[in-house]
Amino acid sequence: LDGVIGIAVDPTEYVYVTDYYGDPTFAQYAPVTGKQTSLNLSGGPALSNPQGIALDASLNIYVSNTAHNAINVYHNGGVYWYTIQ
Repeated sequence: LDGVIGIAVDPTEYVYVTDYYGDPTFAQYAPVTGKQTSLNLSGGPALSNPQGIALDASLNIYVSNTAHNAINVYHNGGVYWYTIQ
């Protein structure tokens, strides 16, 4: 991670972060061990300068795609779902 800006925690204590620098992305980390877990980041527009991150009650992931003035929405697990503009 080069530039963590956003952070969210789900009810099972998995931690989600956005990485602003380097290869812009978001990641999920397991509770207790802190090891990065696998998210299937497939489909959708590329993230550019992601900052904010949030989860809904179904654990869908909302990531701000700042350079594109949009929010990318991913199903629980990281598969792209749709974009809010």
